[in-house]
Amino acid sequence: MYEEFMCPFYLDGNNEIEPEIYSALELLLQFKSKEVDLFIEVGRENREFVKVIRPLENICDVKDKWTGVRRYNIKDGVVNHIDLGKRNMAHPKELYEFICWGLKNSKAKYNALVIASHGFSFVGGITDFTFDVPYVMPIEDMCYSINKALLDCRKRLDLFF
Repeated sequence: MYEEFMCPFYLDGNNEIEPEIYSALELLLQFKSKEVDLFIEVGRENREFVKVIRPLENICDVKDKWTGVRRYNIKDGVVNHIDLGKRNMAHPKELYEFICWGLKNSKAKYNALVIASHGFSFVGGITDFTFDVPYVMPIEDMCYSINKALLDCRKRLDLFF
């Protein structure tokens, strides 16, 4: 038997929206389903950095203080993860490799993709502030990465959020 749905979540918190991305991750880690196979790549920036960019907001500290990038797979309530260290989530190759990882490790009938990040309108859709200079993935590079992954893995995308 195979899962009916495979849903990869590309959660880029390598910027000032790390608290919101981390909250989404906490909810996803509680997910249990026999029909849905979740694949997650999540980036986290240090909360002190976030507080500098958002000084007027009350940014809470959390017990789980890891930073960097991790990948998770949740099948039937079982959570497995790998630590990837520091990665640029605004690099098109990172998005491509993540999508391929999910597609190659799932036998689902239907595939969805969720990308959550901070974007700059028409300039780009994914940002990463964890390196010496800020990075932004242009919309055309995001589209190319998604399409190349689908072609290389010989799969289709049924939903995109």
